[in-house]
Amino acid sequence: MKNGNVPARPRQWPVEGQETDGRKVAVMGRDGVGSNRDWHRDNRVEGRFIGELDRFLESEAISAALCAANAGKVGAPFKVPDAAVRWAVDYMIAFDCGYRSAARILKDRLIRMGFKGISYSQLHKRVGRLSVHSGTTDVTDGRVMAFGTGAPPRPTPITVIVDSTGLSPDEPSGWRVHRWDQRSVRGWYKLHAAIDSETGHILAYVVTEPYCNDSPIFERLIGIVLDAGHEVARVLADAAYDNKGHWNAMKERGIDFITNIHGGLDPKRRNSSTGRFRGCSVRGKHIRRILEVGREKWKKEVGYGERWRIEATFGDLKRRFGDKLRARARERVADMIGFLVQVFNRFKSTRMSI
Repeated sequence: MKNGNVPARPRQWPVEGQETDGRKVAVMGRDGVGSNRDWHRDNRVEGRFIGELDRFLESEAISAALCAANAGKVGAPFKVPDAAVRWAVDYMIAFDCGYRSAARILKDRLIRMGFKGISYSQLHKRVGRLSVHSGTTDVTDGRVMAFGTGAPPRPTPITVIVDSTGLSPDEPSGWRVHRWDQRSVRGWYKLHAAIDSETGHILAYVVTEPYCNDSPIFERLIGIVLDAGHEVARVLADAAYDNKGHWNAMKERGIDFITNIHGGLDPKRRNSSTGRFRGCSVRGKHIRRILEVGREKWKKEVGYGERWRIEATFGDLKRRFGDKLRARARERVADMIGFLVQVFNRFKSTRMSI
């Protein structure tokens, strides 16, 4: 009984294609609730993405890779090419499995095609020899673990969005969280990324220790993007990157730089810089405009609201591939994040094609 006197009427779930309150339901959600999400399209994306991964394990491709790897090699020839090892890494990331599972599946497929298999220990060593980054930690900046490029350049000018997110090498159990409130044992690693606002591809990445701030990594990210051949018209960032050096550097390069200017911007305050440029004319002009029309209207004028796309990209990455890293060693953590970026870009390209 509902409200004590009226019998409850059974709820009628909408079905696919049914008109409901003037709105056509696209498909049914997994929980039975009407949803606009196209599950059939998502299934096609998954199927095509798996098919693209499997193309690396074709017998012709493996034979060609072995011939190229053994050309001029001194000593015992390679039995398994790096392309097959890379497939195992992509498989681990795509299906969230470990080295043993990937080695078993790779071995079975290689043997069925007439090639020699690979063991768990061999796969673990070969993965450590793969080249994934453009550079690794140098002496001058020990906080930076690795950095590299992502998607190839497009022929048109692009808008780049910069931000960072955290990835954990540890997944605490429910009891540890409940009893000891230990959210993470091994801490976090930061993935600083510059993405293409239109496609969502990660154009450049920098892996750092968790205590590394965002602002010092900005110049390196933009430098990687420009060195890769991208034509950047505008850069968006949050208040963590509000630095006069960044404003002036982007002005010298002819790039429109927009970041959420931090502070209350009160002209009555003694130390307020709202009335003077203080060595950064571009930032000063934006501050004066904020004082004229207000911060919210200024955001609409400069298109700052587009910055949410990088949050959607990070959410997409973690929903599909998770935010937990199986690697434990510092160098292996950086390698797995680099592989994760490349697999994610391939997944985004597959979804865009459909």
